[in-house]
Parts: sequence; structure tokens; C-alpha cells
Amino acid sequence: MFLTEYYKFSTDTVINSFTYKKLLSKQDSSVSANWYNTMIWMRDDTAKKVFAFTGWNGECLVYDFGANQGDTLSVCMADVGATCMLVVDTIDTVTIYGQQRRRIFLDEIGFGPPIPFVWIEGIGSTSGLLVPGICITDNEFELLCFTENDTLKYQTTNPNFIGLCYVSNVGINEIENNFSFSVFPNPSSGMFTITSSEKISGIEITDVLGRVIQNVNIKMQSANIDLTGEAKGIYFVRVMDGEGNYSVRKIILQ
Repeated sequence: MFLTEYYKFSTDTVINSFTYKKLLSKQDSSVSANWYNTMIWMRDDTAKKVFAFTGWNGECLVYDFGANQGDTLSVCMADVGATCMLVVDTIDTVTIYGQQRRRIFLDEIGFGPPIPFVWIEGIGSTSGLLVPGICITDNEFELLCFTENDTLKYQTTNPNFIGLCYVSNVGINEIENNFSFSVFPNPSSGMFTITSSEKISGIEITDVLGRVIQNVNIKMQSANIDLTGEAKGIYFVRVMDGEGNYSVRKIILQ
């Protein structure tokens, strides 16, 4: 089974004098599904670098499309705060939908045998927007499609996923609320704490297949969670406040 996650950029936000785009996400292919605020903001600069900002990890480098062969890069999976070390192997140019783009082949180092990754300038990693490298998880990711102004700019060539793409944003309601929470430590060995500036009414934790692992009903601003009996990997923590607002975070168990 597979879990498909959709991302889109929303309004501009100024943080520490830099202008970022708010990143929204959903995990439902239905056009009527709500988008939620990931609490991740992203920006690029004139040096072809892409950065992500989060309240739990500050700013970190996600991509460096100006990198050269032999460069060693420290990049992050912004949603979980994990850091990867990548070495640029080779660079070439690829034509996608009539447009030439710089393509960078990299090897992730530090976790056994090198793991290959591919970045395409102006699109991102072929493993997904927030997956410049796998970092510390064994889960596999695949970028299915990339669209800009509802125009398809990239589609995977993986025969298992060809044709799986989401283009139209018509009719989608964005959830624009300021409710947020933090998860610490992340990655975790199984014990972690959830805290929020608002009173929490409920917590739901699911695995990557959408199965509910744990439900917690509370009326406090923090909660200690124990997942030590669960398998290592990525989980989703959905926290709701008393007004019906919610936010979602990923957590890695290692």
C-alpha cells in the first residue's frame, strides 16, 4: 500500500527579513479535501539554494541547485528536522516537457553503502519535495508529478506510478489558522512530548498506511506519548484544539 501526499505553496510570509512561501499539504486525492498548514515555509535565493523554515528547527538548506561535482552538502528533511550528508556525483542537463533543466546526481553518505538521489533544478528531488535525502528513515519516497500554475512540468517515469498525478486546485478550501504544536524529541526512540500554546482537545497518531495507532483525549497544553512498542519509521501526529482547528506533524521513530 502507498500513502500519497500533496503539497502546494500559498501566501508570502516574511520571517527574519526573508520572504517565504507557506507550504500546505493534504493526504487525500479528492479535489474537495482540505489543505492543512504544515507550518513549513520555503524560499529560494539568487545562488540557486532553497531553504525551509520551521518553528521547531529554524532555517535549514533543502537544495543547492548551484552545487558542483564533488561538493559535499548538508541538507535537511524539514518536516522531521533530520539532516543528511550528500556528495555530488555527476551533473547533466535533461529536457522535460520541452524545457532544459540541470540534473544533479548525488550519493547520501554516513548510513552504510551510498544511497543515490537525483535533483532536478526548479523541481526538486525525484524522491519528493521534502526528501532531498532519506536521512534516517528506511521509508521509500517517489515524486509523482510537479505542476506550476496548473501546468504539468514533471511526471515520474516509474512504470508503477505513471498517470498518478493531481493537477487542478479548483474548489479546494485552505485551512488558514494559527494553531500549531511542537513534538520533541524528533526523531524519537518512542517517547516524546507534544506541546501547544493552545489547549489541546485531542491527539491522533497514524502510520503511513493511515491506520490509527493511538487516540488521546485531553484538555491540556501538553501530553507525553509512548510509542515504544511500535515499529521504527514515519508516523503522523494530528493535534486538534477546542475550536476544531488542527495541525499535523511527522515524527520518526528510530
